[in-house]
Amino acid sequence: MKQFPELDRNSLEMVLENIGAGLAIVSRDFRTVWANSVLRNIFGKPEGRKCYRLYNKRSKVCPGCGVRKVFRTGSRQVVHEQSGRDKDGNEIWSQIIANPLFDDKGKIVAALELVVPITARKKYEQALKVYATAVVDAHEYERKRVARELHDGVVQTIAAAKFGVEAALKRLKKDGSGVRKDIATVARLLGGGVNEVRRIVHGMHPRMIDELGVIPAIRSCCEEAAAKWNMKVAFRLRGVYRKGGAFFGLGVYRIVQEALSNAGRHSGAKKVAVKLDYRSQVLVGEIKDDGAGFNPAKDAGFGMSSMRERVASLGGTFEVKSERRRGTAVEFRIPLIRKERV
Repeated sequence: MKQFPELDRNSLEMVLENIGAGLAIVSRDFRTVWANSVLRNIFGKPEGRKCYRLYNKRSKVCPGCGVRKVFRTGSRQVVHEQSGRDKDGNEIWSQIIANPLFDDKGKIVAALELVVPITARKKYEQALKVYATAVVDAHEYERKRVARELHDGVVQTIAAAKFGVEAALKRLKKDGSGVRKDIATVARLLGGGVNEVRRIVHGMHPRMIDELGVIPAIRSCCEEAAAKWNMKVAFRLRGVYRKGGAFFGLGVYRIVQEALSNAGRHSGAKKVAVKLDYRSQVLVGEIKDDGAGFNPAKDAGFGMSSMRERVASLGGTFEVKSERRRGTAVEFRIPLIRKERV
């Protein structure tokens, strides 16, 4: 290659300009001496500008600056991640790899920065954190719900049965009269407790979905909600049921179940309409009630967030329409042919 020095120079420039990451030389006073086209496209014209002003609009060196560490310690390489603003003011993230540049006497005179864009990765990581938080919240919400139902139902029933047994024992110590009636009462209470446990277990994972399918389970859910909260619940199905993924059926069931619970428990609805419309490639669902309504922008509780997250996990879209004293409509669209979010 010594025979073609111009070709060497051109080749080097071509590599530096098309490396796919930003490259810059930063002097000891933190001024950008040179930058390749990738960095110029992101930040504008950087030459002669302080790097911390250019990247972060700061008046002094950024905390954790790798270039400063190179200058202070003589480290051969410092890698760190840094947020900043591009020339249009958008937040961006970069992984910055700083290396020292030496003069002929071995003194560090500048630093070479390799700036790798990682904004997409950071956004993905942030989305994962939000999703993980939502999962934890959902688990905690479910634990609280089960604990509340156990306390309000089963625990009270068992306590009453305990008092009945104690009363029967006292009667036995005296003359034994009325013991048969006490035992019958205890048996009735314990039977009710068993049914209550079955109801809670059914709520955690409806066995009917596995045995009969999603649609019969949803019909049963509508009937149970109507009886529990004294509502009139109408269920309408259009199209032919088709499975949309591994957890599709259970997901749709939970969305309907939560919407009915909100209608009965919080809005005091008297009438609820549940509609499922299976179209060619999408399931369109709507649960509409005539309850008290609310302001979705301010008053949406965890139940709404849980439904929204569940629809999102199935690759769909979710919308709530509600006004005070005008009821609530929950609408969702879930693709039937899709890639599941993991």
